[in-house]
Amino acid sequence: MQITFVPLSEEQFNRYYETKLQEYAHEHVKAGNWSEENALENAA
Repeated sequence: MQITFVPLSEEQFNRYYETKLQEYAHEHVKAGNWSEENALENAA
């Protein structure tokens, strides 16, 4: 198996980062670790 890394533009990275940040925050809220009000701040 071969893995090829492709550079991301700044715009692509920012979209990816924001999506993953929100997913991460949501998982912590769902697990009961964080309140919804503070989740994004905690994730960053």
